[in-house]
Amino acid sequence: MAEKKAHKAKPSISLNTQWNVPDWKDTAAYPKPDDLDLTYWRWEFLRRRHDYREDFDTHATPTYEYEIARAKATSPKSKKIPVVLPDHPAFRASLEYLVHQNSEQADTAFLQALSRIARYDLGYRLPNPRCMTPAGLHFERAFGGILEGPVNERVLTVLRQDQLHVTYCLSKPLGPQEAFIQDLLRKIQKHKYGKKIGRRLRPGEWPSYLRVLDARAVGVPLHVIGKTVLKFSGTDKQIAIRVLQDIYQPAYELGINFPN
Repeated sequence: MAEKKAHKAKPSISLNTQWNVPDWKDTAAYPKPDDLDLTYWRWEFLRRRHDYREDFDTHATPTYEYEIARAKATSPKSKKIPVVLPDHPAFRASLEYLVHQNSEQADTAFLQALSRIARYDLGYRLPNPRCMTPAGLHFERAFGGILEGPVNERVLTVLRQDQLHVTYCLSKPLGPQEAFIQDLLRKIQKHKYGKKIGRRLRPGEWPSYLRVLDARAVGVPLHVIGKTVLKFSGTDKQIAIRVLQDIYQPAYELGINFPN
């Protein structure tokens, strides 16, 4: 009886190529800590998020078609609006085209998309996650704004799961208000998280973090990543647990909640 041929796994490089990220096995292909500033390091982690990639691809073609239609509708006497292709560094997939659709579903689609897009701190316009250096990349700060309001309303609104709006009265002394707010925030933080929160930037580990994310995106087992990328030793189970807790989870978290 002829022996069955062993099944060969398809090369993982195809998905890496699709999203323009390096082959996870090639250490030299990844940026070094000093190669990028914090904005573009944040972008490297964000563009690897599955939901971000999905949102861009959902809105890219309709955005491009809307921009083409708007350019064609421009009066010959008006200045022509340049339209760039979705793979151009200046292209942004936008929600703005939705509000111009003459459709009963337009408002619903806009609200549904808005709830997802707001999580990226990029407003309504998303750069292509296949682009390593989008033109004019800028993240909006989701905190630190100034609000006005009655002196008795200290904490106004929960913005996200871990954010609060705070209001001060400018006609009253700021010292007592600041002391009150600081004490209140510490109590809320301790109640919610149980300890003082401190974030450390660890850019020296970020190249390995990216490699681990890319390897997992193409289905490489955790223990293989640990042996190949991180040179961990131990049983497969021990290595997998260590990679998950020490590397993969912190790397995934940087895509969601990058320190700024």
